[in-house]
Amino acid sequence: MANGVCRLDKEMKEPFVIENGYVKVPEGPGLGVELIDDIDKIFPFEGEFGGIHLHEDGSIVDR
Repeated sequence: MANGVCRLDKEMKEPFVIENGYVKVPEGPGLGVELIDDIDKIFPFEGEFGGIHLHEDGSIVDR
């Protein structure tokens, strides 16, 4: 968080509320946050799948 702006604010429908230097706990159901629509298209996954190795056909390599 820098200057009262959280990096996750771009990914959530409503940003975190900062009060007296603390993040106020959201009041929505569950964790209280709702992600933006089409987040998977706006922020596509560009990493690797945690050491899982796949064959050409997409099946998992059993080591």
